[in-house]
Amino acid sequence: LLHATGELSLSAAQCKCRGSRVPDHVYLSLGRFPAQATALHSVKASPMLDRLLKLLQGDPQTAAEEPHFSVAVLLVEAGLMQGDFTEDERAMTARLLSRRFALSPDEAAELITRAEVRARSTAQYFPFTNSLNNSMSIDDKIEVVEMLWRIAYVDGVLDPFEDQLIRQVGGLLHVPDRERMLARKRVLGS
Repeated sequence: LLHATGELSLSAAQCKCRGSRVPDHVYLSLGRFPAQATALHSVKASPMLDRLLKLLQGDPQTAAEEPHFSVAVLLVEAGLMQGDFTEDERAMTARLLSRRFALSPDEAAELITRAEVRARSTAQYFPFTNSLNNSMSIDDKIEVVEMLWRIAYVDGVLDPFEDQLIRQVGGLLHVPDRERMLARKRVLGS
């Protein structure tokens, strides 16, 4: 919230609150509307606001250079929704990334390590989904959603936060709800 005094207050958005109830609008405002954050930048330019906007917008250059990194961050994020990135989730993420991007086990492990650091340090998904929108077909993006479902169901139970993440990411990837639900059915049927 940008106050008339020029102060910017973030409250719950100051940190990524995993495992606690955060209103949907917090994630949406950070992940879906970076153009609004840019508009705030034009209202009042200050070094502090510039740093904050860069933090909120992420580093699109890294995401754009490496679509597989974007997928890895989203998969790790799904694993972190319940608080911890378990060994089962880590192993499933490694299998999915290895199969999708033809990575060796060591390459997949290194990618997951980098993605986990990034997922823990950012509260938004836009740079990653934007990278995938620019580099993947709709079929590839549906495959990413299916991969997210696989991470969500690795423990056999769908957490409401995992479901919310997959709905948000599916929307940001422009994957129709029907395709998202068909991907879920494929995961549950296998």
